[in-house]
Amino acid sequence: MGKPDDKYFDSIPEYWSIACRDVNLRFLYYPQSTKINLNQSSEIHISLTAPPHRIHGNDTVCIQWKQTQCDDCVAWTPKQLSFTSENFQEKQILTVTRVKDGPETTLIPIFYGGGYDLVSPDIYSIFIQ
Repeated sequence: MGKPDDKYFDSIPEYWSIACRDVNLRFLYYPQSTKINLNQSSEIHISLTAPPHRIHGNDTVCIQWKQTQCDDCVAWTPKQLSFTSENFQEKQILTVTRVKDGPETTLIPIFYGGGYDLVSPDIYSIFIQ
């Protein structure tokens, strides 16, 4: 069959992975909102709708979290979830524990790699009452 002609790839920008806004790259999680009492925990099930892009030979997307409203009201484990093209659809569990009484807080995901860097994190916030 042979190597495809380079002319078919000339229209693809060299830095496509930085400019790509793939609408299929979404994040699934359940529940999206949960009430957690002091010293209690809740499990959030998380997966992806599409495999991460392979960029420079790496198809891993890592997700970390930041919280708003109350910086130390909840803790979570693990601190980071990792998905690849092989496990993107498998649910991983984020365990969130309320460690301090306080106001409602929001966990906002931070995406690293796999093209997910361009996914808007605000629409995937987890609300903790």
